[in-house]
Amino acid sequence: MPGHSGLFYNPFTDQRFSDKANGSLVDAIRSEQFQNARTDISTWAIYGGGPILDLCPGQVAVAGGLEYRDQSLIIASDPNSTNRNIIAGNFLGRGTNARRNVGSAYVQLTIPILGEKWSWPFARHLEVVLSERYDDYSDVHSSAKPQIAVLYRPFEDLAFRGTYSEAFVAPSLAQLFLGTPLEFQDTINDPHPPAGSPSRYNILYLNAANPNLKPQNAYSYYAEAIWTPGSHDPDNSWWRWANGFTAYIDWFQIELRQAIAPIPANTLVSNPTAFPGGSVIRDPTG
Repeated sequence: MPGHSGLFYNPFTDQRFSDKANGSLVDAIRSEQFQNARTDISTWAIYGGGPILDLCPGQVAVAGGLEYRDQSLIIASDPNSTNRNIIAGNFLGRGTNARRNVGSAYVQLTIPILGEKWSWPFARHLEVVLSERYDDYSDVHSSAKPQIAVLYRPFEDLAFRGTYSEAFVAPSLAQLFLGTPLEFQDTINDPHPPAGSPSRYNILYLNAANPNLKPQNAYSYYAEAIWTPGSHDPDNSWWRWANGFTAYIDWFQIELRQAIAPIPANTLVSNPTAFPGGSVIRDPTG
């Protein structure tokens, strides 16, 4: 230590009554930690639509739009945390400065097949809606996702709907680039504890960002049948006594693939070979 020949820096608090050689250094590096976090988002969009063609079953309509979005995530630690000039801290090191931009385009086409002049019993109305959305991310990749919807009415008071759609969600900037791991208290049960060691532990779980994350994808299916007796002609329908009554049944299914989520700590301990890279490390006592 400068000015103290033969003495070396002690990182722990100096408890001696005299000659506290490292007291000034301890005071110099003891500091309150803080972070300044900021997110920014700017969006520009233009969209429009309307009928483009008249057919016997009805009007063909088209709609579409363009979007541009700019996002940033800035997390700045205090100088002592950035330079690791802290005896003990929970966010040592530099913060995060991440940015992305997204260009998007979408279009929707509504096509009537049955209806109005082309309408018969058991075939009162049939309509198809086709949609497509394209997103181009500067930090992930591009994606094109469709949606197909069908509306069929065998009678005016009975309708069937069906939809198939695909969705795409990119990982957030924090999930990709967060500079400091988030800390959580957790409890695990060790499925293979060494002899004489406890099977239950309280642990500190660090959840860090992962720049290799891939986007989430979802595939959705939806079907509905809805009956509104007498709604088409409530004054003259035989069902006018049930006017206002509605019965429906819905069914849907969503398949989520490549879901982004922290892996539970107990899953890691129970399946160490499934997660290579030293995710589970034991000390000599187990």
